[in-house]
Amino acid sequence: MRNLAAEEKREHPIRPERLRRERADDRAPHRDIVRAGAKSLGVTPDEQFARFAATIPVRRMGQPNEIGDLCAYLCSPQAGYLTGQTIVVDGGVNRSI
Repeated sequence: MRNLAAEEKREHPIRPERLRRERADDRAPHRDIVRAGAKSLGVTPDEQFARFAATIPVRRMGQPNEIGDLCAYLCSPQAGYLTGQTIVVDGGVNRSI
């Protein structure tokens, strides 16, 4: 088995979950699905997202730039000793240790 760390090659799978994307935006391709789901609950799409965010331990949905910031860190010299980790970015929903 090849030792990638010794060759200064690092691999880190990132699992982003529960991100606020443009889904609720009127121009987004999934707007009809979001609207239908909200309508079935008798709320607006923004209220539906707020309810969902309240179930996340950090009480908000993640932002795409937060994944970008993590990627930038993992590619930086500061993460040079970190190897082969799967990083779950979900606001604390995954509570396994």
